[in-house]
Amino acid sequence: MTARLHRAVPAAMRPRSDSKATPPPPRPRTIPPDVDCVVVGGGPVGLLTAVLLGQAGLRVAVVERRARRYPAPHACTVDHEAMRILQAVDWGRAAQAGWATANSFHQADLEAALEDLAAATPGVTVHRGWTFLSLTQTGHAVSVLATATDDPTRVAPIRARWLIGADGAESAVRSDLGFRASCANIWRDGNVFLAGDAARLASPLFGLGLCAGLRDARALTWRLALVHRGLTTPFVLDSYGPERAGQVRMVLDENGAEGGLAPQGRIRVGDRSGLFDDVLGGGWQLISRAGDPGELLSEDDLAWFRRIGGVVADLSDAGPVRDLDGGYEQWFARHRCQALLARPDFYVFAAGQHTDIAYFVSRLRQALPPGPGSPVVHRS
Repeated sequence: MTARLHRAVPAAMRPRSDSKATPPPPRPRTIPPDVDCVVVGGGPVGLLTAVLLGQAGLRVAVVERRARRYPAPHACTVDHEAMRILQAVDWGRAAQAGWATANSFHQADLEAALEDLAAATPGVTVHRGWTFLSLTQTGHAVSVLATATDDPTRVAPIRARWLIGADGAESAVRSDLGFRASCANIWRDGNVFLAGDAARLASPLFGLGLCAGLRDARALTWRLALVHRGLTTPFVLDSYGPERAGQVRMVLDENGAEGGLAPQGRIRVGDRSGLFDDVLGGGWQLISRAGDPGELLSEDDLAWFRRIGGVVADLSDAGPVRDLDGGYEQWFARHRCQALLARPDFYVFAAGQHTDIAYFVSRLRQALPPGPGSPVVHRS
């Protein structure tokens, strides 16, 4: 179902009168020789991936073969889920009470907004006019060679822990890994990942390919961020490809909530109001309409949940978080539950009664085994 009225489009994403005349970009800076992640492809998927990783504290180099952005002001439509993902990187949109099922804008403006955001994100550098040449995996590292698009004799070696190929349907990264030209059989090869059209062929109609690619970026980056910080093991990365490819479907519980999209409504906490993700955070979310979720967790479980970026919210009548439009009340009533635990990509990890909250977190800790950076807990 498509909303009759599209939401207001942010100024940064509105069509520009001079959109056909993209100004020449500055000469690319020297590519850093040692980073945490190389992203090949400077389109929306690659740029969003870089921003999300940069916000998580990773050093990221984006390599894009084109010297300038594609200038054609072609329109694009993305769904409410994709808009919520873009909301998570604070891309300067107007304040809104939610997202329509369909949201229209010009893709060139989206790319410009994301590239500006990437340039402003600490640890992220964007290098236009550089073409991916090859990769070699050794142990826990990826060695990458890139050449200047206008001068193949200029070669830049890059060493990284991970490489993400977000370089479109004709992906050079996918070809280097030896996949068939039209289809990626796997989404991961060691420390190399594919995202967006590099991983699957999706119809460009109605923004289906773009929306899928933005979901890929969010699904991959929250996993990489946890592994990078040592909060879990690389085992969590194994689920990225099968889950995104649809080979593994989340098992829906009897109330139909788990595996679906978590709600987002307008809330008020103290004197601050707005969309939930903007007010309290868009990472792991533990929300209850029947009391304070933190009171049901052990001190260790609550501390662990906060370390992975989790937020807890008490939406009960006596709680500090007000459900301004009744959206959460309606969602819980529809699914006949009182509490939910949502992932950073906004899918419901667990849903049930308020008394199930400790079990939710226990399940999550089992799904995210401790990594080398996790503190040792001495239990009596």
